[in-house]
Amino acid sequence: MKNSLKTMLLVLSAVLLLNSVALAKKPVRPEPVEPMTEKTIIIRTPENFVWWDAADTHLELFKNEGITTIILLVKNDEDLPHMDSGEVFYDSSIAPKAFDYQESNLDALRYVGEFCKANGIKLYAWVPQFHDKVVIIKNNSDLQMIWLNPDTELVEFYNPNNEWFVNPSHPEVQNYQRSILAEIATNYGHLLTGIYLDWVRFDDYNMDLSDSVRAKFQALYGIDPISINFSTENDTLLLWNKFREDIIANYIIESANLIKSIDPNLEVGIFVLPVAMHEVAQDPSRFEDAIDWVSPMLYNDDWGYPQSWIYETAISDIMENMSDDSKIIPTLDLQDCGDAALWQKIIATGITRKNCFWYWDWTPETLDMAFPRVLVRGKKEKK
Repeated sequence: MKNSLKTMLLVLSAVLLLNSVALAKKPVRPEPVEPMTEKTIIIRTPENFVWWDAADTHLELFKNEGITTIILLVKNDEDLPHMDSGEVFYDSSIAPKAFDYQESNLDALRYVGEFCKANGIKLYAWVPQFHDKVVIIKNNSDLQMIWLNPDTELVEFYNPNNEWFVNPSHPEVQNYQRSILAEIATNYGHLLTGIYLDWVRFDDYNMDLSDSVRAKFQALYGIDPISINFSTENDTLLLWNKFREDIIANYIIESANLIKSIDPNLEVGIFVLPVAMHEVAQDPSRFEDAIDWVSPMLYNDDWGYPQSWIYETAISDIMENMSDDSKIIPTLDLQDCGDAALWQKIIATGITRKNCFWYWDWTPETLDMAFPRVLVRGKKEKK
C-alpha cells in the first residue's frame, strides 16, 4: 500500500513537472495589434502621374489600399531642366501651368479632388511658398533672396542644388503667394479638406539681406544686419532672428486667416523644420493658434541623426515649444513610417498621427512599406 501510494505520488510529481516545463516553454501569444485607421500619404504629383491613365491607376490603388488622407503637391518646389519652381499642376489664372500638365490637359488638383470627394478620402493641397523661380522670372528679379556669402559679398541666394528662393519679407512676394492660396481656396475649396503650406522660412541666419530688409531692421534697432556675426550666438544675432521670426509668423497667420475667410471649413497645416533649427526662423509657438496642423519634417537620416532623435529630441522639442500637442503631426520618411517599433515609441510621447513621405512613385510595394500589414489575432491584416 505504501509502495503503491509512493509510486502514485512519484508519477503525479513527474506529470506536474512535465506540465510545468511545457508551460514554461509554451510561447506567450502577443496582444493583438490593431491596424492603423489613419493612413496619410504625401504625394509629389509629377513623380506619380502626369497623364490621366496614370492618375486613374494611382487613385484606384490608394482607394483599395485604404488610404484615408492625401496631401497633394500642387505647386512645384524644385528647379528642374523641364520644370521651374513655382509652376503649378492645376488650371491657374495666376501661375503658369507646368508644361507636362499642359500637354496632358490634366488639372491634377480637380481630378484628384473629385475622386477623393466621391470616395471619402481627405485631400489637402500642398502649396510651397518661397521656393519660387517663377516669381523672379515672371515678376521681378529684385525679389530674389539675398545672402552674405563666405566671401562677405551680398549676392543672390541659390542653395547647393542651384534652386531659387525669393525674399519672404517682400510685400510683392507675399501678395503673389497669397493670391495663389486664395485662388485654390476659392476654386477648389469644395473638394478639399484643407491646404498645407511649405517653404515658409529662410535658409540660414545670413539672409535675407536685401536693401529693404536691411533698412527695416536698421530703422528698428539702429544696426545694419550685415555687421552681425552670423557664425556664433550673440545678442544681436538673437535680435535679428526674432525680427525674422516675426516676418515668418505674421505671414503664416495672415495666410491662414485669408484661407479661412474664403472658406471657414478649410483646415490649414504647415510643414516645418525641427525646432532646434533656429536659423530658418520658424517658431511654431508664434503661429500655432492660427494653424490646425503643424507637421515637423523628421528626416533623421538627412541630418545624420540616429532614429532615437525623432522621439527623444525632435518631438520632445516641438511639444515643449507648442501649447497644443494635439496639433502636431510628424512627417516621417518611408522607412521610418513603416517601422512599428519606432511608431510605438512615438505614440508613447502622446503623438497619435503621422504623415508618410516618399519622394518617388507610390506603388503597392512602397505603400506596404509605409503601412505594413500587422498581426491581428495571429493573422495578417488584409488591407
